[in-house]
Amino acid sequence: MNPKTFCPGLRCFALVVALVLKVATGAQAAVGLAVSPASVANDYVGKVSLTITGLAAGQKVRIERLSDMNDNGTVDAPTDGLFGAFTVTDGQLPVIGGIRDLNVPGDDDGLANGQIRVDINLPGTDPVFGAASGTFVYRVSDPLNVFAPATKAFAVTQKTYPQGIRGQITAASDGSPMAYPFVVLMDGNGIGTGGTFADATGHYEFKTLPGNYRVLGIAGGHVTDFSAGIATVAKDQFKTVNLALATGGFTISGRLTDAGSGAGIPGVFMLAQSNTGTLSAAITDLGGNYSVAVTPGQWNLQTSESHLAEIGYLRPDKVPVNIAGTSASNVNVAMAKATALIYGTVKDNLGHPVSQIEMRADDTGHLHESPSSRSLAPDGSYTLGVQAGVWWVGLQTDTLPPGYTPGPSVQVTIASGQAVQANLTVSTVTTHLRGKVVDTGGNPQSGVAIQAYPSDFGGNGTPTTTAADGSFDVGVTGGNWTLQLWIDSDAPSDLIGPSLHFAVTEGVDIANINYVVRTVTAHIHGLVSNLQGNPVADVGLYATTTINGALYNRYVNTDADGNFSIGVINGTWSVGVDCNGLESRGYACVDNRPVTISGANGVANFVVLVPDTVRPSLASVLPARNATGVATGATIAFTFGEPMQPDHSISWSPNVNADQFGYSWSEDGLTLTCTYAAKLPASSTISWVLNPSGYSQSFRDVAGNELPSDVGGSFTTMANPAGPAGIWTYKPFMPTARSGPGAASIAGILYVVGGNTPGGYSGVLEGFDPERGTWATLAPMPTIRAGMAVGAIDGKLYAAGGTAFLNVVSTLEVYDPVANSWKTRHAMNVARVGAAAGVVGGKLYVVGGTSDFTQTLEV
Repeated sequence: MNPKTFCPGLRCFALVVALVLKVATGAQAAVGLAVSPASVANDYVGKVSLTITGLAAGQKVRIERLSDMNDNGTVDAPTDGLFGAFTVTDGQLPVIGGIRDLNVPGDDDGLANGQIRVDINLPGTDPVFGAASGTFVYRVSDPLNVFAPATKAFAVTQKTYPQGIRGQITAASDGSPMAYPFVVLMDGNGIGTGGTFADATGHYEFKTLPGNYRVLGIAGGHVTDFSAGIATVAKDQFKTVNLALATGGFTISGRLTDAGSGAGIPGVFMLAQSNTGTLSAAITDLGGNYSVAVTPGQWNLQTSESHLAEIGYLRPDKVPVNIAGTSASNVNVAMAKATALIYGTVKDNLGHPVSQIEMRADDTGHLHESPSSRSLAPDGSYTLGVQAGVWWVGLQTDTLPPGYTPGPSVQVTIASGQAVQANLTVSTVTTHLRGKVVDTGGNPQSGVAIQAYPSDFGGNGTPTTTAADGSFDVGVTGGNWTLQLWIDSDAPSDLIGPSLHFAVTEGVDIANINYVVRTVTAHIHGLVSNLQGNPVADVGLYATTTINGALYNRYVNTDADGNFSIGVINGTWSVGVDCNGLESRGYACVDNRPVTISGANGVANFVVLVPDTVRPSLASVLPARNATGVATGATIAFTFGEPMQPDHSISWSPNVNADQFGYSWSEDGLTLTCTYAAKLPASSTISWVLNPSGYSQSFRDVAGNELPSDVGGSFTTMANPAGPAGIWTYKPFMPTARSGPGAASIAGILYVVGGNTPGGYSGVLEGFDPERGTWATLAPMPTIRAGMAVGAIDGKLYAAGGTAFLNVVSTLEVYDPVANSWKTRHAMNVARVGAAAGVVGGKLYVVGGTSDFTQTLEV
């Protein structure tokens, strides 16, 4: 038979492929899946084993965990969705440097025998998603669809407690119930402790121990407010917390991929947080695609670090995304695989393993961060996937169980392909700090949370609450300890306590500690916002001061509008914004603000910037580069393209004395004005170099980026004026005749503003250049008037008060010669005309004048 006649062209190829697939599918027996145990409680600590049979030796499979909303043991409802995914190859374990990565699943029977056993540690690296309660389905499939998927049901029930939190999740737009949203439970410190699914009508329930909690709702197409859902659970009571989720009118979408292969990474939660404290989340599909609902504003996109640990990737940097009227697409994130492994155990000082303590590694160059991991039962072992570098490995002290104190972090230097051991320690309480918390009158203070932490390596200790008589008992070990109020607690906000330091001898209690707290007498108020004026919500602020040798500190968070109020006492306080909190929102750290309190309240506002690595530039200079005929009394003004730090480094030519220059920065940090004490030499070329090589590079923007080295220029001064001294001479007349104007000189230019012209009051501004003998008409003053008080500060012209048509005003307007524009500033306290003005120490003083043409004012 002619083969071409039997199956011509591509039709033959398609038939052959179909036959091969049919034979291959038929050759492999049905794949089986068993899950043991099939049901656990959400406080279960141990392994869940998935056993997959009927495979070919060395075969790779994909394992997915999916939600089962209708509880029928299969994936069929539209609401059944992906909850996690990973791949496993028969006979292969995730090993780096000869050490098994305990976070990444593998074939735990270790044999290429056509059977895979995957031991999944619960709650794993994340108690929210790892031990979320609900019904699920494990599904095993072949990436090439060689066999039909196998499924098996799995359930996580909630441990029974007689108290907890329950409520309903609704849509804020119309109040309608939301079907099957995921609900996150966090403790009072904001640490995730559990999760569950609401039912078809949005109702949910958490059974908990008594304490402080926060509840968040996550649903497709909606966003949640992090500041909502706060609840205090009392013994034997259920607290009702209803949440209304706002619609996200826009989306951030893209793809999560492997940085090496470009393959999509499925089953990873993508979290988005706005600068106003709004949250949203989505999970990547089998192709690594995601879409997160958002609202207008600045957002930071990040991956769930617990999922990354389970698939062997490093945690990527947050991705800032600005939503302004349109959705953001193609926000793709490429993730790097861990190529080295830090491993070890967490044990107490008696050698007993301690499980379920979270740890993290940060590289000293701040280039990478490992996903968090947890120590596992029964031996307290842990692993952290990293890359080559120098890393600090430490415990997250807020996950320590009661009765333990934290140990120090460990530095690890590691190469690619290497595994390095770093054992971490905690200590059992052996010694006690005991005493009473009293006020300045000796009255006991009950219900106050107080803690002790190791002075040598910081961190937080476990807080204890004072009894009715103000007494406390804090467990510690031998060493140096700091005792203070627990700044992250709900302790009374009107109390301030010192940080007391103790050298503790092992086993020797320190008793009769008299811890004196003071009552707040004033507040430091302020706003944290970005350059666009948008508030930065729920970011931490701290204030510290030293009084009589004792250190006092306070800690608060901004509200939804970026405002904060810190209760303080008299003293000079250093107020700062939590650097980690800013960086987690995509902003750079900011400098602290000193605030002195003496009875009255204080103010400390912060404007935060998005980090940048772009060097600043010199935007303009007056006199201009290569200018000639410059007045010998001129000032030199350097204007930069962005706000600068208040410092400078300038090299001047030898024909001027550098020590004779005075320097003044403008309030906005853009312009540095240089004033020579005497007149500049006539008929001379004056050269200057900013950030000269070989000197301190002091010109930096507020982000710390240096101005490039050796930015230079020059100008030439005018000759000594001809003619005999003491003789008046005529110069060109002003273009606009007027009476009662104001006048001041800036950089050798005489500015004349306002006045009463033959045509009436005017705001005209004209400038005279005596070197050139010419006038120029400039931007007019917004408020027409005469009789103003006028002065020049930092290269800008200030015009205060005056009158127009018998209307006396208090208006203050400022002219910028560089921008040729006016701005309105704070008005004077008293309206007046005909006042005198003087500039002293960079301030404009306005003295005298009249307000109604009958009474003289003195100021």
